[in-house]
Amino acid sequence: LLFLLIVGIGFWLGLMVLYFPYWTPPPPLDQDLQLALDIPDWFVFLRPILIPGEFFKTMTIKALHSQFDHEAFLCGQWSTKGWWYYFPVALLIKTPIPVLLLFIGGILLLILNRKQRSYASILPWLAAAIYFIPWLGTSINIGIRHLLPVYALGAAGTTFQIHNCPRWLKIVSMILLLWLFLIT
Repeated sequence: LLFLLIVGIGFWLGLMVLYFPYWTPPPPLDQDLQLALDIPDWFVFLRPILIPGEFFKTMTIKALHSQFDHEAFLCGQWSTKGWWYYFPVALLIKTPIPVLLLFIGGILLLILNRKQRSYASILPWLAAAIYFIPWLGTSINIGIRHLLPVYALGAAGTTFQIHNCPRWLKIVSMILLLWLFLIT
């Protein structure tokens, strides 16, 4: 719990630093909107210091957008309700094979290297999961661009694992990177 608290505070501080040049307090929240979105009173009270206005505006727009139907296309089918599996399928279809192999290898190395496992080795994968899992429940299936942070986190997690692996696995990863370079 202490670790999660530290990560949460670090996220909040990073967010505050990024938004500092554009800092404005969030606009007042309409009582009807608060009830419609089921926003707790404590959050409304602390909102001016918790989240920069522009970030909150973006999150509110996304929350409102997800309440309405949105047309999506996947594997030859159209839907206005979306699919819970849209993003895993999109990730598998749109991600180059060498990247998928590197990510799978990174996860397998994390699982198999129990002796060298640390918070630093788990954190990128944990952050990717925390970011990815909520997308499974959304009806807004409008493209893989929403998963771009997962790629960066997967790359960080894989790099950490490759750094601590045997030489032959480093060579395999170099071959996969060369393959990625050539197809790009």
